Amino acid sequence: MLAIKHGNRALVLVLHEIYGINDHMELAAASFAEQGFDVLVPDLIDRNPPFSYDQSERAYRNFMDAVGFDSAFEQVKKLLAEEAKDYDEIHIVGFSVGATVAWLCSQLDHIASVTAFYGSRIRDYREITPLCPVLLIYGEREKSFNVADFIAEVADGSIEAVSLPGEHGFADPFAPVFDKNSRQKALDLLKNFQKTHSTILN
Repeated sequence: MLAIKHGNRALVLVLHEIYGINDHMELAAASFAEQGFDVLVPDLIDRNPPFSYDQSERAYRNFMDAVGFDSAFEQVKKLLAEEAKDYDEIHIVGFSVGATVAWLCSQLDHIASVTAFYGSRIRDYREITPLCPVLLIYGEREKSFNVADFIAEVADGSIEAVSLPGEHGFADPFAPVFDKNSRQKALDLLKNFQKTHSTILN
């Protein structure tokens, strides 16, 4: 687990992609810490070093076969229960498979906000009714489903959903599909969203 703790009253829990805790997750953690959050990045796949990008198929199969969404959710739920006593509010930010796990966490009753970057498998868990504000961020181009149709279907009062130019993984500056402009727009949306739903940052 990657932890950055300075005794702040708000925690951001960052949930990684299929690769594990890589450079992108370390960058994300450092950015949240600079904004005044404590940060935790649990290692859902228990792997060091993380998978590389050219091992994407192997990394995906490892997550699906060795971990899976339900087990990852149980890991995170247990961690949240342990950390909740130390913080006034907890925000969750997930990427790809981590985004789907973040979505599963939105049904818990002690979460301030959930932001999910390109959680393509969220569509398999549509029965969940979030108990906290949720921001879904997608690239306009997903291989497995139509983003515009999904956003039109899922967005409602408690769920904001947007698409930005780019592909799955566009917000990762170390990935081959990185889109600088869309990443910046996404980070601006995320920052404003967390500030809106924080009693500490305002």
